[in-house]
Amino acid sequence: MYNYPNYGVFETEKSIVKRQEKRGIRSVAAHIGLAYLVMMAVAFFWSLPFMAVLQGLGFSQAEIIAITEDPAIMQIIQIVVSILMFVPPYLIVVANSPQKMRNLIPLGKPNKGMILPLILISIGFCAFANIATSSIADIFAGFGIEYSAPELEIPGGVFGALLAIMATAFTPALVEEFAMRGAVMGVLRKYGDGVAIGISAAMFGLMHRNFVQIPFGFVVGIALGYAVIKTGSLWTGVIIHFINNFISVGLDLLFRQIDSVYLQSGITAIYFVLCFLCFFIGLYLMRNKKKEDYALENADMVMTVKERVSAFFSSPIIIISIVVTLVLGIIEMNM
Repeated sequence: MYNYPNYGVFETEKSIVKRQEKRGIRSVAAHIGLAYLVMMAVAFFWSLPFMAVLQGLGFSQAEIIAITEDPAIMQIIQIVVSILMFVPPYLIVVANSPQKMRNLIPLGKPNKGMILPLILISIGFCAFANIATSSIADIFAGFGIEYSAPELEIPGGVFGALLAIMATAFTPALVEEFAMRGAVMGVLRKYGDGVAIGISAAMFGLMHRNFVQIPFGFVVGIALGYAVIKTGSLWTGVIIHFINNFISVGLDLLFRQIDSVYLQSGITAIYFVLCFLCFFIGLYLMRNKKKEDYALENADMVMTVKERVSAFFSSPIIIISIVVTLVLGIIEMNM
Protein backbone atom coordinates (compact mmCIF):
# COMPACT_ATOMS: atom_id res chain seq x y z
CA MET A 1 0.00 0.00 0.00
CA TYR A 2 1.38 3.43 -1.00
CA ASN A 3 1.97 5.88 1.86
CA TYR A 4 1.02 9.41 0.81
CA PRO A 5 3.12 12.20 2.30
CA ASN A 6 1.52 13.96 5.22
CA TYR A 7 1.06 17.36 3.60
CA GLY A 8 -1.08 18.54 6.52
CA VAL A 9 1.80 18.13 8.98
CA PHE A 10 4.21 19.88 6.60
CA GLU A 11 1.87 22.82 6.11
CA THR A 12 1.37 23.06 9.87
CA GLU A 13 5.12 23.23 10.47
CA LYS A 14 5.44 25.78 7.68
CA SER A 15 2.72 27.96 9.16
CA ILE A 16 4.38 27.79 12.60
CA VAL A 17 7.69 28.93 11.10
CA LYS A 18 5.92 31.71 9.22
CA ARG A 19 4.27 32.95 12.42
CA GLN A 20 7.64 32.96 14.18
CA GLU A 21 9.19 34.93 11.31
CA LYS A 22 6.31 37.39 11.38
CA ARG A 23 6.70 37.90 15.13
CA GLY A 24 10.40 38.55 14.61
CA ILE A 25 9.75 41.20 11.96
CA ARG A 26 7.02 42.80 14.09
CA SER A 27 9.43 42.96 17.04
CA VAL A 28 12.08 44.72 14.92
CA ALA A 29 9.39 47.03 13.53
CA ALA A 30 8.32 47.93 17.08
CA HIS A 31 11.85 48.98 18.04
CA ILE A 32 12.37 50.93 14.82
CA GLY A 33 8.94 52.57 15.10
CA LEU A 34 9.59 53.60 18.70
CA ALA A 35 12.97 55.09 17.75
CA TYR A 36 11.31 56.91 14.86
CA LEU A 37 8.63 58.44 17.11
CA VAL A 38 11.27 59.56 19.62
CA MET A 39 13.19 61.12 16.72
CA MET A 40 10.07 63.01 15.60
CA ALA A 41 9.38 64.14 19.16
CA VAL A 42 12.90 65.56 19.49
CA ALA A 43 12.59 67.30 16.11
CA PHE A 44 9.36 69.06 17.07
CA PHE A 45 9.65 69.63 20.81
CA TRP A 46 13.36 70.31 21.44
CA SER A 47 12.60 74.00 21.91
CA LEU A 48 10.50 73.38 25.04
CA PRO A 49 13.35 72.06 27.26
CA PHE A 50 15.73 74.52 25.59
CA MET A 51 13.55 77.48 26.58
CA ALA A 52 13.01 76.02 30.06
CA VAL A 53 16.78 75.71 30.61
CA LEU A 54 17.41 79.29 29.48
CA GLN A 55 14.66 80.55 31.75
CA GLY A 56 16.06 78.48 34.61
CA LEU A 57 19.46 80.09 34.06
CA GLY A 58 17.84 83.50 34.50
CA PHE A 59 17.71 84.72 30.90
CA SER A 60 15.03 87.29 30.21
CA GLN A 61 12.46 86.92 27.44
CA ALA A 62 14.29 89.53 25.36
CA GLU A 63 17.61 87.71 25.79
CA ILE A 64 16.04 84.39 24.80
CA ILE A 65 14.58 85.96 21.64
CA ALA A 66 18.00 87.44 20.82
CA ILE A 67 19.63 84.01 21.23
CA THR A 68 17.11 82.30 18.93
CA GLU A 69 17.61 85.02 16.31
CA ASP A 70 21.39 84.54 16.23
CA PRO A 71 22.18 82.50 13.05
CA ALA A 72 25.39 81.01 14.47
CA ILE A 73 23.70 79.83 17.66
CA MET A 74 20.82 78.29 15.69
CA GLN A 75 23.27 76.42 13.46
CA ILE A 76 24.97 75.01 16.57
CA ILE A 77 21.59 74.07 18.02
CA GLN A 78 20.76 72.27 14.74
CA ILE A 79 23.92 70.20 15.10
CA VAL A 80 23.03 69.23 18.68
CA VAL A 81 19.39 68.47 17.81
CA SER A 82 20.46 66.31 14.85
CA ILE A 83 22.68 64.24 17.11
CA LEU A 84 19.91 63.85 19.71
CA MET A 85 17.39 62.90 17.02
CA PHE A 86 19.36 60.12 15.42
CA VAL A 87 21.94 58.73 17.83
CA PRO A 88 20.26 57.82 21.18
CA PRO A 89 16.99 56.42 19.71
CA TYR A 90 18.71 54.23 17.16
CA LEU A 91 21.39 53.09 19.58
CA ILE A 92 18.47 51.50 21.44
CA VAL A 93 17.45 49.71 18.22
CA VAL A 94 20.97 48.28 17.94
CA ALA A 95 21.09 47.43 21.66
CA ASN A 96 17.86 45.41 21.38
CA SER A 97 19.26 43.31 18.53
CA PRO A 98 20.87 39.96 19.42
CA GLN A 99 23.68 40.82 17.00
CA LYS A 100 26.65 42.90 18.07
CA MET A 101 27.01 46.45 16.74
CA ARG A 102 30.10 45.62 14.69
CA ASN A 103 28.08 42.95 12.84
CA LEU A 104 25.12 45.28 12.22
CA ILE A 105 26.98 48.43 11.23
CA PRO A 106 29.88 47.90 8.77
CA LEU A 107 32.53 50.45 9.71
CA GLY A 108 35.45 48.90 7.85
CA LYS A 109 37.14 50.14 4.69
CA PRO A 110 34.91 50.11 1.58
CA ASN A 111 35.52 47.65 -1.23
CA LYS A 112 37.94 49.53 -3.51
CA GLY A 113 36.56 47.96 -6.66
CA MET A 114 33.03 49.19 -5.95
CA ILE A 115 33.28 52.44 -4.01
CA LEU A 116 34.18 54.86 -6.84
CA PRO A 117 31.61 53.68 -9.41
CA LEU A 118 28.84 53.47 -6.80
CA ILE A 119 29.62 56.95 -5.47
CA LEU A 120 29.45 58.34 -9.01
CA ILE A 121 26.22 56.47 -9.79
CA SER A 122 24.66 57.62 -6.51
CA ILE A 123 25.51 61.26 -7.27
CA GLY A 124 23.52 60.86 -10.48
CA PHE A 125 20.67 59.28 -8.52
CA CYS A 126 20.64 62.26 -6.16
CA ALA A 127 20.43 64.64 -9.12
CA PHE A 128 17.53 62.62 -10.58
CA ALA A 129 15.79 62.74 -7.18
CA ASN A 130 16.26 66.51 -7.03
CA ILE A 131 14.68 66.94 -10.46
CA ALA A 132 11.81 64.64 -9.50
CA THR A 133 11.29 66.60 -6.28
CA SER A 134 11.13 69.89 -8.17
CA SER A 135 8.65 68.41 -10.64
CA ILE A 136 6.43 67.10 -7.83
CA ALA A 137 6.62 70.49 -6.09
CA ASP A 138 5.47 72.16 -9.33
CA ILE A 139 2.55 69.75 -9.62
CA PHE A 140 1.47 70.47 -6.04
CA ALA A 141 1.90 74.20 -6.67
CA GLY A 142 -0.46 73.88 -9.63
CA PHE A 143 -3.13 72.76 -7.17
CA GLY A 144 -2.34 75.64 -4.83
CA ILE A 145 -0.33 73.53 -2.39
CA GLU A 146 3.02 75.06 -1.53
CA TYR A 147 5.72 73.15 0.31
CA SER A 148 8.77 74.93 1.63
CA ALA A 149 11.35 73.31 3.87
CA PRO A 150 12.35 75.56 6.78
CA GLU A 151 15.85 76.92 6.30
CA LEU A 152 18.12 78.46 8.90
CA GLU A 153 19.85 81.70 8.13
CA ILE A 154 23.51 81.14 7.28
CA PRO A 155 25.90 83.29 9.36
CA GLY A 156 28.20 85.61 7.46
CA GLY A 157 31.90 85.12 6.83
CA VAL A 158 34.08 82.04 6.50
CA PHE A 159 33.19 80.81 10.00
CA GLY A 160 29.49 81.07 9.17
CA ALA A 161 29.93 79.07 5.97
CA LEU A 162 31.90 76.36 7.80
CA LEU A 163 29.25 76.23 10.52
CA ALA A 164 26.52 75.82 7.89
CA ILE A 165 28.46 73.01 6.23
CA MET A 166 28.92 71.32 9.60
CA ALA A 167 25.20 71.63 10.44
CA THR A 168 23.75 70.81 7.02
CA ALA A 169 26.26 68.45 5.41
CA PHE A 170 28.75 66.88 7.82
CA THR A 171 26.61 66.14 10.89
CA PRO A 172 23.53 64.84 9.00
CA ALA A 173 25.72 62.60 6.85
CA LEU A 174 27.14 60.96 9.97
CA VAL A 175 24.09 60.66 12.19
CA GLU A 176 21.45 59.95 9.53
CA GLU A 177 23.59 57.25 7.92
CA PHE A 178 24.23 55.70 11.33
CA ALA A 179 20.48 55.61 11.98
CA MET A 180 19.10 54.59 8.56
CA ARG A 181 21.82 52.64 6.77
CA GLY A 182 23.39 51.49 10.03
CA ALA A 183 20.79 50.66 12.68
CA VAL A 184 17.61 50.28 10.60
CA MET A 185 19.11 48.55 7.58
CA GLY A 186 21.49 46.53 9.77
CA VAL A 187 18.80 44.90 11.92
CA LEU A 188 16.67 44.20 8.84
CA ARG A 189 19.34 42.52 6.72
CA LYS A 190 18.58 39.11 8.23
CA TYR A 191 15.28 39.36 6.32
CA GLY A 192 17.09 39.93 3.02
CA ASP A 193 19.19 42.75 1.61
CA GLY A 194 16.44 43.95 -0.72
CA VAL A 195 13.95 44.12 2.14
CA ALA A 196 16.46 45.98 4.32
CA ILE A 197 17.26 48.52 1.60
CA GLY A 198 13.61 49.10 0.68
CA ILE A 199 12.32 49.52 4.24
CA SER A 200 15.22 51.71 5.38
CA ALA A 201 14.74 53.88 2.27
CA ALA A 202 11.02 54.19 3.03
CA MET A 203 11.73 55.25 6.62
CA PHE A 204 14.37 57.68 5.34
CA GLY A 205 11.81 59.17 2.97
CA LEU A 206 9.14 59.43 5.66
CA MET A 207 11.40 61.33 8.02
CA HIS A 208 11.49 64.19 5.48
CA ARG A 209 7.83 64.64 6.45
CA ASN A 210 6.18 66.18 3.38
CA PHE A 211 4.73 64.74 0.19
CA VAL A 212 7.33 66.47 -1.98
CA GLN A 213 10.46 65.32 -0.18
CA ILE A 214 9.32 61.80 0.76
CA PRO A 215 9.90 60.48 -2.81
CA PHE A 216 13.30 62.24 -2.84
CA GLY A 217 14.32 60.55 0.40
CA PHE A 218 13.10 57.17 -0.82
CA VAL A 219 15.01 57.27 -4.13
CA VAL A 220 18.19 58.54 -2.48
CA GLY A 221 17.76 55.97 0.30
CA ILE A 222 17.67 53.14 -2.25
CA ALA A 223 20.94 54.33 -3.79
CA LEU A 224 22.61 54.84 -0.42
CA GLY A 225 21.49 51.47 0.93
CA TYR A 226 22.67 49.60 -2.15
CA ALA A 227 26.01 51.41 -2.11
CA VAL A 228 26.59 50.62 1.58
CA ILE A 229 25.80 46.93 1.14
CA LYS A 230 27.81 46.42 -2.04
CA THR A 231 30.89 48.26 -0.74
CA GLY A 232 30.57 46.66 2.68
CA SER A 233 30.97 49.95 4.52
CA LEU A 234 28.73 52.59 6.08
CA TRP A 235 31.38 55.17 5.15
CA THR A 236 30.29 54.94 1.52
CA GLY A 237 26.85 56.19 2.49
CA VAL A 238 28.38 58.93 4.64
CA ILE A 239 30.53 60.12 1.72
CA ILE A 240 27.62 60.18 -0.77
CA HIS A 241 25.30 61.85 1.74
CA PHE A 242 27.93 64.47 2.56
CA ILE A 243 28.66 65.23 -1.11
CA ASN A 244 24.96 65.70 -1.91
CA ASN A 245 24.33 68.01 1.07
CA PHE A 246 27.64 69.84 0.61
CA ILE A 247 26.77 70.69 -3.00
CA SER A 248 23.37 71.95 -1.87
CA VAL A 249 24.94 74.24 0.77
CA GLY A 250 27.67 75.31 -1.64
CA LEU A 251 25.17 76.31 -4.33
CA ASP A 252 23.12 78.18 -1.75
CA LEU A 253 26.18 80.13 -0.60
CA LEU A 254 27.19 80.80 -4.21
CA PHE A 255 23.75 81.99 -5.28
CA ARG A 256 23.73 84.48 -2.42
CA GLN A 257 26.58 86.23 -4.23
CA ILE A 258 24.89 86.13 -7.66
CA ASP A 259 21.95 88.37 -8.51
CA SER A 260 21.38 87.12 -12.04
CA VAL A 261 18.65 84.50 -12.26
CA TYR A 262 19.99 83.44 -15.67
CA LEU A 263 23.45 82.82 -14.27
CA GLN A 264 22.00 80.84 -11.38
CA SER A 265 19.98 78.75 -13.84
CA GLY A 266 23.11 78.18 -15.95
CA ILE A 267 25.11 77.01 -12.94
CA THR A 268 22.26 74.69 -11.91
CA ALA A 269 22.11 73.22 -15.43
CA ILE A 270 25.88 72.61 -15.41
CA TYR A 271 25.54 70.94 -12.02
CA PHE A 272 22.90 68.50 -13.31
CA VAL A 273 24.92 67.76 -16.46
CA LEU A 274 27.98 66.94 -14.36
CA CYS A 275 25.89 64.74 -12.04
CA PHE A 276 24.48 62.73 -14.93
CA LEU A 277 27.98 62.49 -16.40
CA CYS A 278 29.11 61.02 -13.09
CA PHE A 279 26.25 58.53 -13.33
CA PHE A 280 27.29 57.25 -16.75
CA ILE A 281 30.99 57.19 -15.83
CA GLY A 282 30.03 55.07 -12.82
CA LEU A 283 28.10 52.68 -15.05
CA TYR A 284 31.08 52.48 -17.41
CA LEU A 285 33.40 51.59 -14.53
CA MET A 286 31.00 48.78 -13.58
CA ARG A 287 30.98 47.30 -17.09
CA ASN A 288 33.35 44.42 -16.30
CA LYS A 289 31.67 43.40 -13.06
CA LYS A 290 30.16 39.94 -12.84
CA LYS A 291 26.45 39.38 -12.31
CA GLU A 292 27.01 38.29 -8.73
CA ASP A 293 28.75 41.60 -8.01
CA TYR A 294 25.40 43.34 -8.53
CA ALA A 295 23.25 40.74 -6.77
CA LEU A 296 21.75 41.20 -3.32
CA GLU A 297 21.46 38.37 -0.82
CA ASN A 298 18.01 37.10 0.04
CA ALA A 299 17.13 35.44 3.34
CA ASP A 300 16.24 31.76 3.54
CA MET A 301 12.75 32.23 4.93
CA VAL A 302 9.28 30.77 4.56
CA MET A 303 7.75 34.25 4.18
CA THR A 304 7.95 35.85 0.77
CA VAL A 305 9.54 39.27 0.31
CA LYS A 306 6.07 40.81 -0.06
CA GLU A 307 4.93 39.19 3.18
CA ARG A 308 8.01 40.45 5.06
CA VAL A 309 7.47 44.02 3.89
CA SER A 310 3.75 43.79 4.64
CA ALA A 311 4.45 42.43 8.15
CA PHE A 312 6.74 45.38 8.86
CA PHE A 313 4.44 48.14 7.62
CA SER A 314 1.30 46.58 9.15
CA SER A 315 2.92 46.75 12.59
CA PRO A 316 0.76 49.07 14.76
CA ILE A 317 3.67 51.29 15.81
CA ILE A 318 4.82 51.73 12.20
CA ILE A 319 1.27 52.64 11.16
CA ILE A 320 1.21 55.19 14.00
CA SER A 321 4.60 56.52 12.85
CA ILE A 322 3.32 56.99 9.29
CA VAL A 323 0.13 58.73 10.46
CA VAL A 324 2.09 61.02 12.81
CA THR A 325 4.51 61.88 10.00
CA LEU A 326 1.73 62.78 7.57
CA VAL A 327 -0.13 64.84 10.19
CA LEU A 328 3.03 66.75 11.09
CA GLY A 329 3.69 67.29 7.39
CA ILE A 330 0.22 68.79 6.94
CA ILE A 331 0.71 71.00 10.00
CA GLU A 332 4.03 72.26 8.64
CA MET A 333 2.44 72.92 5.27
CA ASN A 334 -0.19 75.16 6.87
CA MET A 335 2.20 77.04 9.16
